[in-house]
Amino acid sequence: MEYIGTNLGMFGVVGGATIVQVFDILLFCKQDFVAIYALTHCNKTFMHLGLPFWSQIFSETPVDTHSYFKRLVVYAVEHNLPPLFYVLTKTKNLKMVWSQPGYDHGSILRDVITYDCMLYYACKYARRDLIQHLIEVKNAWVREPDETDCSWIWSGGVIGACEGDHFDIVQKMFEYGANEDVGLNYACQWGRHDIVQFMLKKGATDYSTALCSACTGGQMDLVQLMIKKGVTSYAYEHGLRCACLSGHLQIAQFMVDKGASNYEPSLLAACSGGNADLAQLMLALGAKNWSKALSVACVGGNLQTIQMLLDKIEEEREKGETTNVIQDIIFLQYETALFSACQSGHLDAFQLVLESLNIHMARNNHMYKINWNEALKEACSGGNYQLVRLIIAIQNVPLDWKVGLHAACLSGHLKIARLMLEKISCDSVREYNSDNVLPCWFITKINSTYPEIWNLLFRYGYKMEERYL
Repeated sequence: MEYIGTNLGMFGVVGGATIVQVFDILLFCKQDFVAIYALTHCNKTFMHLGLPFWSQIFSETPVDTHSYFKRLVVYAVEHNLPPLFYVLTKTKNLKMVWSQPGYDHGSILRDVITYDCMLYYACKYARRDLIQHLIEVKNAWVREPDETDCSWIWSGGVIGACEGDHFDIVQKMFEYGANEDVGLNYACQWGRHDIVQFMLKKGATDYSTALCSACTGGQMDLVQLMIKKGVTSYAYEHGLRCACLSGHLQIAQFMVDKGASNYEPSLLAACSGGNADLAQLMLALGAKNWSKALSVACVGGNLQTIQMLLDKIEEEREKGETTNVIQDIIFLQYETALFSACQSGHLDAFQLVLESLNIHMARNNHMYKINWNEALKEACSGGNYQLVRLIIAIQNVPLDWKVGLHAACLSGHLKIARLMLEKISCDSVREYNSDNVLPCWFITKINSTYPEIWNLLFRYGYKMEERYL
């Protein structure tokens, strides 16, 4: 609360500030949405300047602006703040983003705001006044494609309404021409039986995709309904992967009983979702891509799954021949998994794999050497400070700190970047074979995305190539 109060005090005098000064304040308190709302709603002086301000802010700001803007939109919808929402929807330069025709379900999940994404949040939280506002101003944002099918515009609203279980809003979206197959797909995932029946009456026919969505959501009754309606044979394979990824053992077994037999992708899905029981089922059914599965499991960080795969690899080693080629392959499997754990920042997974790796190297008279520079780079990119310190402690010899510094900077990990700089001796600070010089693309990336890291590099004497100055 003290942090919020401080920012509100700063905003109390923002009416006379310049655009740059105000934006500096916004950068300082990105997470403080209460203060941002006070800035855009409570300050009368600012409200008169609100639209030009936002237009300029979002046309002259760093590359992560749309991520910031999306968080503002979500906050305005979640807390039912129409004034803030209306200001944001009138930010004119974002029209170029909203005007791109074509529908992409992923836009709802990415840090990009599109018209259908705005509609998704409004419908999810049943903000009917905001929905009506979006409908009224649609033509100012959306440049409809030449094709007559513009159902993509309303699909975001259908998805949000299905997730929030607002049947009346689903019906409203269909008054404007929403796509019934999209509605069936997400209604099956969330288990909205009344909406499923509505979509079927509207003429939805994509039962195979709906089957996979029902498998993802763990909706056994809807899985059976879609099968009765008629699905392709490939739908069972895809449904098995979806069930493994989401952790629905009963549905996965049901898909296997229906004829799904491509177990390798499903093993990877189970490992990615951290579902040890399903991974064990896929192994029992004959999945053999243990190496890739181990790396995927290390990304997920589920220790039970990792240990099971390590045991499986050791079990197969004992059964087969112990040639040098086999030993090389096993070492590479372990090392790749170790790098995956580093990149994902899972300290426990790192230690578990390292233990097996050390046993394997001891068994082979330490003829193998771990690439600790690669491990350091991945750990610095992953952002787990304790894991980075552990790698440094394991290795008594100096590592390539410049590689770690580069990875930490590009990933935005200030504390790790500072640690790497401390490890680099003052007379050996070199980058790209030139004294403290960094290429233009690197500086541009860091300065626009992580300005605090660029300030740190600047204090340590780094500079841009002279030809760009």
